[in-house]
Amino acid sequence: STMGEGVWVQGEIEGFNNRTKHTYFNVVERSDGKKASVNVAIWEFNLKRLKPLLEKHRLTLADGIKVRLFGTGDLYAERGSFSFKVSNIDPRFTLGDLAGQRDEIVQKLKLSGLYEANKRVKLPVVPLRIALLTSIGSAAHADTLHELEASGIGFEVFVYDVRVQGEDAAPTVVAAMKQAAKRDDIDLIMLVRGGGSKTDLLAFDTEEIASAIGKCTKPVFTGIGHEIDRHVADDVAFEAHKTPTACAVALIERVNDFINETEANWDAIARLATQQLTDSTNRLNNVAREIGIH
Repeated sequence: STMGEGVWVQGEIEGFNNRTKHTYFNVVERSDGKKASVNVAIWEFNLKRLKPLLEKHRLTLADGIKVRLFGTGDLYAERGSFSFKVSNIDPRFTLGDLAGQRDEIVQKLKLSGLYEANKRVKLPVVPLRIALLTSIGSAAHADTLHELEASGIGFEVFVYDVRVQGEDAAPTVVAAMKQAAKRDDIDLIMLVRGGGSKTDLLAFDTEEIASAIGKCTKPVFTGIGHEIDRHVADDVAFEAHKTPTACAVALIERVNDFINETEANWDAIARLATQQLTDSTNRLNNVAREIGIH
C-alpha cells in the first residue's frame, strides 16, 4: 500500500519480540484504568530501512518506550486478526517523551531536597577505598580497574556486580549502593557503565537510582555512557564524568594533587627548618664571639 493510505499511531511498546527476522509488539494506550492495544509488525525490509534513522537518534525499540509509528492496517480474514504494519517512525516523539519524563523526575528530586544532597556529603581528603558498582566482566569494569591499578596508588577496590540495563538495573544498583554506604571501610562509591543506545541507558534516568544517590551518605562519582550522555544520575552525583575511564582518571588526579601538595608542604617545612637552624647557629656564633671578646 502507498504511504498516502497510512496513519500515525502512538503509544507504549509492550510484549516486544525480535527473536525472528521480523519484529512484533503491541502498542498500548492506557486511560482511566482501561487499556487499548494493537498488534504491530515491522517486517525485515522496513526494519533495515528504519535502522539508520533509529541509530542516528541512538534509539532502540524495547518494552516501556513510547513510540509514534506510521503504517497501514492488515486484516487476516481467515484468522479474523488485525495487525498494524509499520513503515515509518518518528524518533522525536520518543525523545520528547523521555526528556519530559526526565524533567518531571528532576522537579520531584528538587522538591524533596535530594537533588543537591550528595554534593554536600563529605569526601575524605584521600579517598583510597572504592566501592565500584558495575557489571562484572564489562568493558566499563575492565577500563576502570585498569586505570586505578595503573596509577600506582594503593587503591582498595570492592566490586559490586549490578545490572546496568533492563528492569533489574534500578533495583540492583539501589541495593548495592545501600550496602556500600553502610560500610565504614569505604570512602567513595563509583557507578560506571559503558556506552549504548538511549534506551539501554534509561536506568540512569530513573527516579529510583537518582533518589538512592541523593540519600547516599557516601560521595558518588558517576561515569556513564558516551561523551554526549548526561543522566539524572549524573545531575545528582557528587561528581559526574563522561566515561568510566574519565571517572577513574578524575579520582587519581584528586589523590595525586593531595600527594603533590603534601610533598610540597614537607619541602617547605624542611626549608624552613634548615633556615631556622642556620639562623640559630649564626646567632650562637655571634654570641660566642661576643663572649670571647669580653
